[in-house]
Amino acid sequence: MATCRPEPYLLLVLSVTLSACALDYSHDTRYLNWMQNTENNCVERYGPLPIDTPEKRKEFLKLGHQTFINNLDPEVYYDRLMLRYPDHRMVISCLADAFPRPLY
Repeated sequence: MATCRPEPYLLLVLSVTLSACALDYSHDTRYLNWMQNTENNCVERYGPLPIDTPEKRKEFLKLGHQTFINNLDPEVYYDRLMLRYPDHRMVISCLADAFPRPLY
């Protein structure tokens, strides 16, 4: 009698696929709400970043999400945005300083 056992590599592929979906910022409502509030606050004070294409917006949100889930330090986030938008130091500083710090 044959037993039905999934192949180990199939489980690995499934788990990697599901974890990749979980890391996508577009499904993280906690992050998106936080970013919207933070961005509104910083833009109101210092003006907007020149994010004029959907690709730039996606890149900006992805970078922010990596920082939000603690995969990237806020200092690195600041540096990467400064490389892209060197004339917008104040709004970038405001965004980088607003990230929640992990409780160690």
